[in-house]
Amino acid sequence: MSDAVEVVNYSAGNATGLVAEAEILNMDGSRKWTKSVPLDAKEDSVQSPIQLEYPSGLTAVHFIRLKLTRGGQAVPTTSTSEASKNTTSKPSAICPK
Repeated sequence: MSDAVEVVNYSAGNATGLVAEAEILNMDGSRKWTKSVPLDAKEDSVQSPIQLEYPSGLTAVHFIRLKLTRGGQAVPTTSTSEASKNTTSKPSAICPK
């Protein structure tokens, strides 16, 4: 299991000028952690630009919000939530066609 956020580009051509962002939110919606990283995603590639870090004070149920943007505009993504940091879910963002 890994706490790495993956950006997967199967068939969108070379996607340049992207920004990947991950946030960890408590059950009440308060933001506990955030990180953003600029990146380019070559076609047929998988990258792990962000390693999730779990701060103290997280509620037993918390959420991971993932964003992938280009030029300030949202790029369609998939995201996951987790019941605890011991989940087998793996966060990922998928570049569109």
